[in-house]
Amino acid sequence: MDKKKIEILEALIQDLGQKNVDFDAWRVKTSLLLKKIFGNDDEKVELINNLHYDYSSWSLRDGFGGKQHDPVKDQAREILEAAKLELQLGETKPDEQSGIIKEKISGEEYQRLTSLLENNPTEQELTEYFSNIAPAIKDAILAKIILNK
Repeated sequence: MDKKKIEILEALIQDLGQKNVDFDAWRVKTSLLLKKIFGNDDEKVELINNLHYDYSSWSLRDGFGGKQHDPVKDQAREILEAAKLELQLGETKPDEQSGIIKEKISGEEYQRLTSLLENNPTEQELTEYFSNIAPAIKDAILAKIILNK
C-alpha cells in the first residue's frame, strides 16, 4: 500500500518539474492527495497550502537575471521528498509485527502464515488461519503489537 502512495508522491514531484505547470492547480491537487494519504491535520498539508510566490518589486528584482532558481518549487519538492521518507520509514512496521508474531507462535504455524502471505491472502483466509491459533496467544500478539508503537 505504501508503495502506491510513494508512486503518487513521485508523480507529484514529476508534475512539479514540468515547464509550464499551473502551480496553484498543482498545489490544490497535492493538498488533496496529502490529506488522503496522511490525514487532514498533517503538517505537510499546511506547508503545501502556505507555499506561494511573492510578486513584490524586491523579489522580482532579486530574481532578475542569472540562473533561474525557483525556491517555491524547491520547497514543495522537499516537502514531498520528506513525505516519501516518512512512508518508507513506515514500511518497517510490518517487519516488527512479523517478529512479534514469530516469537508468540510455533515454527510450524509461522511457516504456514508466511506461505499464506506470499499468496496475497484475502481477509477471510487470514481470519481462518488465525481462528486456529489459541485465543491466549492471539491476545498476547495483539497486546504486544499495540504496545510496540
